[in-house]
Amino acid sequence: KAEVKAEVKAEVKAEKMEEEEEETDPSLFVRALCALTKGSGGGGGGGASGASSQASAQGETELGGQGRRKSAGRRAGGGAIDVDSSAAPSDVALDGGGGGGGEGEYASRLGALSINEDRVAKVTRDRAYSVAFLPTSDAVVVAVGDKSGNLGIWNYTSQRSWPSSDGVLELTPHRATVNALEFDPANKQRLFSTSYDGTVRCFDMGAERFDLAYETPHRSTHSHWLQHSCLTPDGRGLLLGDSLGYVTSVDLRSKKVVWQGDCCEKKVQTVSLSPTAPHLLATASLDRTVRIFDLRTSPSATAATTGGGGGKATGVNAPGSADYDPPAFKALATFNDSNSVNCAYWNPTGTCVVAVTQSNRLRVFHHPEKKEKAAETCVAHDNQTGRYLPVFHASWDPKNASALVVGSMNKSRMVEVFALTSPRGKQPQGKQEAGSPTALQRVAKL
Repeated sequence: KAEVKAEVKAEVKAEKMEEEEEETDPSLFVRALCALTKGSGGGGGGGASGASSQASAQGETELGGQGRRKSAGRRAGGGAIDVDSSAAPSDVALDGGGGGGGEGEYASRLGALSINEDRVAKVTRDRAYSVAFLPTSDAVVVAVGDKSGNLGIWNYTSQRSWPSSDGVLELTPHRATVNALEFDPANKQRLFSTSYDGTVRCFDMGAERFDLAYETPHRSTHSHWLQHSCLTPDGRGLLLGDSLGYVTSVDLRSKKVVWQGDCCEKKVQTVSLSPTAPHLLATASLDRTVRIFDLRTSPSATAATTGGGGGKATGVNAPGSADYDPPAFKALATFNDSNSVNCAYWNPTGTCVVAVTQSNRLRVFHHPEKKEKAAETCVAHDNQTGRYLPVFHASWDPKNASALVVGSMNKSRMVEVFALTSPRGKQPQGKQEAGSPTALQRVAKL
C-alpha cells in the first residue's frame, strides 16, 4: 500500500510539474496563436516574409528569455452596451457600409452586446498606448502596447487553456512606449510594433522571435522619435511618421529607406493609407492640419542631395541617413483646424477620413482627395483627456464603413459608437454631394 501511495503521489507531482511547465513556456502560447492564424488562412508566407527569414543576427531576438507568462488577474467587469436614446431607429438610416444594415439595425445589434468578468483582463503592466486585433473572424486575439515598451497578447478565444494568466502573454520587445501595432495583412503570424525608442520590430510567431525591421539613424532623443506607422496593403512596405514632421517609406524586404519627405511643419501624429487607393496617404499633425498626399508624386530614392542639389543621393546623403535633409513633399489637399489633430484614418472603403481634434470635434472628410470639393461632417466631442492619459483616437468598424468607435470623457466613463446617418426625406445641404451623409450621430455607448 505504501508503494502504491508513493507511485500515485509521484505521478500527481509529475503531472503538476508538467502543467506548470506548459503554463510558463511562452513557446506553447505562441504556437497556439499560430494555430489560430493558420485556421483563419493567414499563416502562409507573403508580403515581407523574406525580411524575417533572413534577419540579421544583430536585429534578431529569440523569444526564449523575452516571454513572460503573467498572472494578470481579473478586473471587476459588468454592464452592457446601451443604445443611445437620441438615435431613434425610425428617423435615421446608416449611410452604406458593408453589413451595417439600416433602420437602426446596427444600433440594435450593438445594444444586444454585453460584457462580463470573463471578458476583462489586465493585458499590460503600464498604460496602454496601442491596440491591434488579429484580423480574423475565427478567433479573438488582441495585442496591446504600453508606455514602458511591453507587448501584451490576450488570446481570449483560448484563455481557458491558460487559467493562471487569463490567456495573457507579456513580452518586452522595446525600451520605450509602443505607440503603434499592426498585423501584417499578407501574413497574420507577423505583428509589427513601433516605439519611441526609434525601432520597428516584427514579432514572427512562426519563428518565435522578434526581428528588427527598421531603426532610425537618429536613435531616440528628446528632439526626434518615431510617432506612428502603417503597413502597405501587400505587407512589403512600411510608412513612418516622426516628431520632425517627416514621413519615411521603408522596404521591409531590404530594410532600406525608399524615400523620405518633409510633409508637415510639426510632428506627424498618424499616417494612414487608403485601403482601396493605397497611393493616397492621410496624415494628422501637431501643426493643426489633416493632409492628403499622392504617393505617386513622392520623393524617390534618387532625390536631391542635402541642400536640394541634383544627382543621386548616396552614403550620408541617402534618404534615411542621419544627415539627410528630406525634400518638401507637397500635399494634394490640406484641411486646417484651430488646434492640433490627434489622428486621421481612412475608413474601410477608402471614401472617408475621420479626424479627432483638440478643438473638441470629430471631423469626417468625404472624398478628401477632391480638395475643396470634399464634403465634411462634423460633431462636437470632448477630447480633452488631460496630461496623464493618451489622447483619443477613433477607429472605424471594419464591417461597416459608416461607423466608428471613440473614447469618451463623459461620466461615467464610456466608449461611444458614432455612425454617418442620412435623415429620411432630407437632401444634403451646402457643399455636400448627393448621397453624402448629413450627420455624424452617436448610436451606442459602452
